[in-house]
Amino acid sequence: MKGIDYSRFSTNNQPVPVSVFQTIRAMFPSGDMLVNVPGGWHGLSAYDGARQSIINGRAAGFKYSGTYAVTNRLNGRETIERAAQALGDEWPKLSFCAIDVELETAPERIYEATEACVAIGVRPIIYTGRWVWQQQPALAAASAAIAACGPLWNSYYDNDPDIDFPNASYGVWKLDTLYGEQYTNTTQVGGYGFDFDFFQDKFIVP
Repeated sequence: MKGIDYSRFSTNNQPVPVSVFQTIRAMFPSGDMLVNVPGGWHGLSAYDGARQSIINGRAAGFKYSGTYAVTNRLNGRETIERAAQALGDEWPKLSFCAIDVELETAPERIYEATEACVAIGVRPIIYTGRWVWQQQPALAAASAAIAACGPLWNSYYDNDPDIDFPNASYGVWKLDTLYGEQYTNTTQVGGYGFDFDFFQDKFIVP
């Protein structure tokens, strides 16, 4: 199924209106645009509109939700705690919390974030891209341990909703642990910025 992800920065830290979610769903008449992923924590600040955006998305027909947390500034435990605070009572309903590995990140913070997700009841996955691993040797050196933290949500901007990881692989993730692919960079809809994603149903549906 398909989904969107977005941040405090692409929404001016405001909740996304129901009407914008309705517009996005209408762009995908097959009806498989169902996953709504606002960022919970962005390194130094929360997305204040994250919780309400999930509620508004549900009103527009988004059935599933997740979040992501950027791990480069705080220790992993505090990062996840801040994300959980931003989501409030929506946190236990999430299909996943993605540990966002883009900016320079110590592997230890990824491990801490993984443990924190498990401790407070949300499935951890890893969001990253091949370019990140090419620029950060410490990640490549810790590939096996990081892959053990959770399935991969891969960033690969080819505008095609599928799983392209085998064509540009990195780390030691296996094809059967590919959670999904972020297949577009930021796209403007109704004045808000969204990335578009393809997720494998077996990971999203409880």
